[in-house]
Amino acid sequence: MTPELTADDLFPVVSGYRLSAAIRAMADLGVPEALADGAKTAEELAAAIEVDVILLRRLLRMLSSRGALLVDERSRFSNSGLSASLRSGGTRDMVLGWTAAPSIFDAWSHISDGIRSATSPFERAHGVPFHDYLAAHPEEKAAYFAANGSTVEGFEDVADVLDLSDAKIVVSVGGGLGAELIPLLRKWAHLYGVLTDLPDAVEGAEQLLADSGLVDRVTIVGGDARAQVPQGDTYILQTLLRWLTDDDVVAVLSACRVAGLPSVRVHVVEMPAHEDAQHPSATNDMTAWTVYGGADRTLAEWTALHARAGLAISDVTQLDDVYALMTSAPMIPARR
Repeated sequence: MTPELTADDLFPVVSGYRLSAAIRAMADLGVPEALADGAKTAEELAAAIEVDVILLRRLLRMLSSRGALLVDERSRFSNSGLSASLRSGGTRDMVLGWTAAPSIFDAWSHISDGIRSATSPFERAHGVPFHDYLAAHPEEKAAYFAANGSTVEGFEDVADVLDLSDAKIVVSVGGGLGAELIPLLRKWAHLYGVLTDLPDAVEGAEQLLADSGLVDRVTIVGGDARAQVPQGDTYILQTLLRWLTDDDVVAVLSACRVAGLPSVRVHVVEMPAHEDAQHPSATNDMTAWTVYGGADRTLAEWTALHARAGLAISDVTQLDDVYALMTSAPMIPARR
């Protein structure tokens, strides 16, 4: 049972966005990295990151008042456990490019508008859907794809549980820069990979695959998976379908079934919603709608959407407390 919030909780909870924004600013300015070699005064930090010392000190004081930074009796600031996690790396990329991205912050403030208009809050805030916005804002697009790339451990989890010994061509649908293909191709040396996503989404994929030594084993195809996907015997869709409406989900799954070779298997990784209204997954579902205009679905709802696309889910593997892997194959027509 989730504890009840009281009137005393109201303002601390509602004003929580201030701390979120301050932590994002700290990461964006490079404060945690500048403190990696030890405590510094505000003057020393300002010189290191080349910003105004008076304004920086005000930010540092706020952060230390909330425990996000530490401060000693000589007014020297040092990393807390939280801030140390925001040094250069995957966690910092996730915070800057996704969790606390400014455009996403803005979207959450338009929830009531979105409910009234039955339009995603992101579109209400920015006038265009999320991926159209990214296409017009290259810096935010780069940050978003860096955040996606920081989840490589999750991709490795999928590679650990899939048996692709009999597969030949694995197609990553909506795979962005191709990070999810990397652990699969490294584990299964006989596999050939195909990466398909919207044309602007795969920009930079060749470089990432080259850096991983796998570019010769992957074909990159720009396109819209709702209309068509490349041929293969194995399809991987990782947290792609939660972006989409039900009809678009069915279109993508149908495209995989139609293009698939006779032995085709479709593997979908998503964050299933729960029937319990107090389950933490409710926030993930709200995020899917707020940002993408999509939804997280229950396993029963995922089963129904697969069935509409002519696919039957044969196995569900819980990867952790949040993610599940659903494996499906084309339905066998009933005998008359």
